[in-house]
Amino acid sequence: MHSGNAALIAGVSARIAGLLAFLVVHHLWIRPIWFILPVGLVIADGGGLAVGWAYGELLLTSTVCGGLEFLAMYYPNQDLSVGGLKEIANRNG
Repeated sequence: MHSGNAALIAGVSARIAGLLAFLVVHHLWIRPIWFILPVGLVIADGGGLAVGWAYGELLLTSTVCGGLEFLAMYYPNQDLSVGGLKEIANRNG
């Protein structure tokens, strides 16, 4: 299976699982709202496809150079040497 398709399937599956978990918890702790399931599935599918697509794109395009380019844009005045990168990592946890 192509990694892009796998990411889409994973995104939709995660969203549907999240919706079902939400509905079960809501049923147990507050009150049943199972009537929202059909609309929730449509919304979960759309959101899952979007998240899965974005994750698939990230996996296909992520490289060390891409990460350094992002750092250069995010920290324009930061030293991107090894010491500078350690400082960024320590500052951000």
